[in-house]
Amino acid sequence: MSFFGLFGSFGFPIRRPYERDKPNKRNEPVWSISTAAACELKGVDPAAEPLALTHASPALPKIPVSRYPAASCCSANDFLQPQGEVLKHKDRYDTADLDENQFEPGSRRRVLKNLLGITSKREMDRMEGREQVRVLEELASLYDSDHRFTAADICRVHRLWLGRIYPWAGKYRQVNVKKDSFSFAAAAQIPKLMAEFEDGPLKRHTPCRSASTELLSAALAEVHTELVLIHPFREGNGRVARILAVLMGLQAGLPALYFDNLSGRKRVEYFAAVQAGVDRNYGPMANLFNAVIERTLQIHGK
Repeated sequence: MSFFGLFGSFGFPIRRPYERDKPNKRNEPVWSISTAAACELKGVDPAAEPLALTHASPALPKIPVSRYPAASCCSANDFLQPQGEVLKHKDRYDTADLDENQFEPGSRRRVLKNLLGITSKREMDRMEGREQVRVLEELASLYDSDHRFTAADICRVHRLWLGRIYPWAGKYRQVNVKKDSFSFAAAAQIPKLMAEFEDGPLKRHTPCRSASTELLSAALAEVHTELVLIHPFREGNGRVARILAVLMGLQAGLPALYFDNLSGRKRVEYFAAVQAGVDRNYGPMANLFNAVIERTLQIHGK
C-alpha cells in the first residue's frame, strides 16, 4: 500500500505517518518518515501511458486555454500521451543542442538523455521512483509548518529529486512541449507564470493551515492544478505537484496523503479536472482532493 497512487504510484509504504520529531536549524520540529520499508517503485507519471477511452467513458469538452500562451485546445487524450513531445515546428529558436531536447542513444526515443546512460524506460521509471523516496525524506527535514513555498522551492524540489539523473533538473524548460494537440505554456513565458504562481496560489495557501476538509481541498486543488498547467519542467511536473500537495497537507496537520490508483473513470475525471482549471474552475479537482483527504484519515483511523 502506498501513500502516492492517485496521480501515479510512488510505492511509498504506509509504515508510520510523518512525525514531528526532528529539529531543524531553528530547533523547530519538522517531519520525518521511514524509508526502510520502501517497496517496489513504479514512479510513473499519469501521462506515461496512453488511455484508450471506451464508448462507456464520458466525453470531455474541448476547453480554450488562452491563459497559457502557445496553447490552443485540449481533450481527454491530450494529457495521456508518453513524455511530452517537443514542438519541432513552432519553436522560436533552435533547441537541437539542448540536453533536454535530446533522447538517450539506443533508447528508441523513449528515454531522455541522462547522466546515467539509462536506455530502458522501465529502468528509468524505477530509478526516478527510488530517487523520489529518497528526496521525500530530505524534504521533510527542510520545510516546517511555517514555511511559505516559493517558485525557488519548486525548482529545489525538482533538482533534489532528479539532479542525479538529468543535467537540467531544477531548471525551467527551454523547449516548448505538448501532449497530442495540447501545448503547455510557452517556455519563454514560464519565469513570468511561475512568478505569478508564487505571488498568487502559493502566497494564498502556504503555509497551509489546519482547516475544514472542504477548505483544505480547495487550497490543494488550486495549487496543484495551476502548477500542472504551467508545466515548468521538461519532465516530472505531475510528481512535483504531488510532492508539494503532501508537504502542504503535513503543514495543515494531516498524515501523509494517500492517493488511490487512477484507472478507468477516475483517470478520466482527473484529467477533466486539470482541464477545468484552465478557466480557474478548481471545483472538480477539489472534489478529488476531498476524497484523498477522507481516505487518508480513514487509513490512519482518524
